[in-house]
Amino acid sequence: MELLTGCGGSPLPSFSIASGPVTLRRRNTAVNVNLESTEGGECIEQTLSVGRKVAQRLMLRDLRRYRVEFDRETRVMRLFSKPITRVRLFLGVDTQVVEDREGTNPKIITIRDGQVFISAIGQVAFGVISDRLLIKHGLDSKRLRILRGQDIFISPFIQVTPQTAKQLGLTEGNVLMEFNQNTSILRINPGK
Repeated sequence: MELLTGCGGSPLPSFSIASGPVTLRRRNTAVNVNLESTEGGECIEQTLSVGRKVAQRLMLRDLRRYRVEFDRETRVMRLFSKPITRVRLFLGVDTQVVEDREGTNPKIITIRDGQVFISAIGQVAFGVISDRLLIKHGLDSKRLRILRGQDIFISPFIQVTPQTAKQLGLTEGNVLMEFNQNTSILRINPGK
């Protein structure tokens, strides 16, 4: 089992666990494994990699989010499903995004109606794994294809076209968002 932590670009809280034997627990199942812990440095996503047999025994799904609790005395790592993420991000409204502004070849990405742009760090913040999502704002909703940002050095944000913003009643600014990884639903200004 391998644990990659200490990612300097990750929007998520970092933690570290020393290499050595660990007991993984999920629900009523426990599996003893040997943990190899590595510091990521410039990475943007902290990951836990396990073999196929361990994943099957613990009923873990690839690329899914899990909340981790680790007891340093007993070296037991408990895994809990965490499909919903709430975070405050910038919501942009425009038809173009510029990535790598400071580089020699800035990349201009055009967003069309029916598309949403999610920055690289925004994808990590939400745990986006599908190619489409449903944006909901109040009673209005719209299914959009995801354009994935690549620039890991820009702040996390989401951007929609002016047409989508008008249809959903969205305005540009920092807003609370809630993403459900299982349903690919992104709620803008969700309730409590």
